[in-house]
Amino acid sequence: MPSGKTHAAMTLSAVSGVIAPYLIVQLNGNPYFYIIGNLVGLLVTPDLDLNNDNYSHYIIRKAFYPAYWIWRLFWKPYSLLISHRSPISHFPFVGTLFRIGYIFLLLNLFRWLFFLFGNIFNDTVSFVWFWNWSLVLGLCHVDALHYFADITIKSKEQFIGE
Repeated sequence: MPSGKTHAAMTLSAVSGVIAPYLIVQLNGNPYFYIIGNLVGLLVTPDLDLNNDNYSHYIIRKAFYPAYWIWRLFWKPYSLLISHRSPISHFPFVGTLFRIGYIFLLLNLFRWLFFLFGNIFNDTVSFVWFWNWSLVLGLCHVDALHYFADITIKSKEQFIGE
């Protein structure tokens, strides 16, 4: 299986591509949201179903260490609920939509708890406003790359016969 660095390199190469953002523009989408979706795919990866750290944990830990613990706490129920490389987490589109649903579910649960215990948010506030189809398509693109890399790229141990 490819390492987290390999998956990240593939994601960054997808962002630097020209054809996919061009097609997004032709379909009246937003290429900037598509590119952001690809970059968010570095963090919201199918490998969040691992019980131990993965490459997105490493990125967040290097960027801002306290956010690392919040990130781990946020994704811990997901990693306990979903087994690694299950179709729910790794299959293109299905895994992407499941993780988006998980994010919405937890964010709206937190919003409901804050509203219930302190009326911190206005009743009309929702966490759905920043998603659009171009961003979701960027996430799906990265997840498809991740899936096909997992099923086609052999580990270095398999190449050298260890």
